[in-house]
Amino acid sequence: MGKIKRLLVGVLIIGALAALIGAGTFATFDATTTNSATFTSGTIVLSNTVNAGTACLSSAGAPIQGGAGTNNTNACDALFPAATNKPGDTATANITLAHTGNINASKLQLYAAGACVSSAAPDANGNRGTGAMCPQLQLIVKETLSDFTTSTGAGCIYGGAGCAFDAAHTPGDFGANHQLAGAYNLGAMNAATTRYFVVSVSFPLSSDNAYQGSKAALSFTWNLAQ
Repeated sequence: MGKIKRLLVGVLIIGALAALIGAGTFATFDATTTNSATFTSGTIVLSNTVNAGTACLSSAGAPIQGGAGTNNTNACDALFPAATNKPGDTATANITLAHTGNINASKLQLYAAGACVSSAAPDANGNRGTGAMCPQLQLIVKETLSDFTTSTGAGCIYGGAGCAFDAAHTPGDFGANHQLAGAYNLGAMNAATTRYFVVSVSFPLSSDNAYQGSKAALSFTWNLAQ
């Protein structure tokens, strides 16, 4: 074999060895696992239905926003119709609260959104009295079964003995002493559960002419929190 041929054979052998060595670097044992990661938050949404009305959602059915744009709060139906009343009349609202979210709530609270406001409600001819209705009306709030009669859960939340009407329990007192700082804690409320409440106002039969053409306005807030 000539010198050139021996050189060529040597180059080929070296190249083949290099290829084998190079190929060996891709033949190591290997094992791989993968974990996906998804973190999902739940929801707390309160449904409020007055009497046989339409359910009113705290979210109003819209995407829930946070910060200054929070909208998981909603003004729902008035408890009592805009009707004229006389001494001896009683107005009652049956309220159905449902937790339609999927996170159990640690507490349901009830409180006044602000003070009760007494104002004039004159007739078409301007006739009105001068009496303040907020401290004159009598108020009770209680939790019941779905029949809105049988007490259960929190029972008598606000009212006199046996949840009767009395002069000490009025819209004026509730608005003054049971705003957020004096809220009633009505206990936990799990997701997909429903609770029933009754709010009643009595116009005492003893009310005189000073209370003609007058009204009292008070807003009740129900808050569900994790």
